[in-house]
Amino acid sequence: MAHDIEKLFQSIQEERDGRLDPREIINDALKMRDLIQRERDARLVQAPMAQGRMFNGPTYAKLEAALIAFPGKYGNSKPKLDADVRPWLQQEFECSAREASVFGAILAEHFSLDRRSR
Repeated sequence: MAHDIEKLFQSIQEERDGRLDPREIINDALKMRDLIQRERDARLVQAPMAQGRMFNGPTYAKLEAALIAFPGKYGNSKPKLDADVRPWLQQEFECSAREASVFGAILAEHFSLDRRSR
């Protein structure tokens, strides 16, 4: 990934030839964001497949990462779903609101949380 980013920067420098147009800077930033997102998605998809897991894909990878990280984050405490767990899922794993809702329910069931405590 670092090599791809370096190549992108070099091509941007060559294209600009010393000019600093704000529109070009914004386009460059968007290209960089897309490149980083593609690399991130590829890692999320490849990790489970490389380990021969039954479920593959970026959504399952997020859920699996949350299941692994949850005990370290909350230990023996009993966090509240809406106040603690779902915002953590959105922040830490970039889950959408819907993913955070579903993943929160799965975590609550798996870790025996009181689902009524919001």
